[in-house]
Amino acid sequence: MVENDNKPMIKGYFPLGEGRGIQLTVWNNNLQLTRSEKNLETGKWETKQEINLAPAVLKELMWRIPIILDKMGVKEKA
Repeated sequence: MVENDNKPMIKGYFPLGEGRGIQLTVWNNNLQLTRSEKNLETGKWETKQEINLAPAVLKELMWRIPIILDKMGVKEKA
């Protein structure tokens, strides 16, 4: 069976408060983060920012994220 490159492997959504959120989409060759906000006048969701991260960038971020979170003072809950 051949994988369809036009379909995402994983999709997720993280709400950021009323009318705001980030959609996460994992494709076979990149991670896409789309920040969107709901237009209060029209009621439609609008894309405000889109970031695509290649596997090479994700590998560089992977080991740095715990350090960044530590610097930001974010502690894991046991």
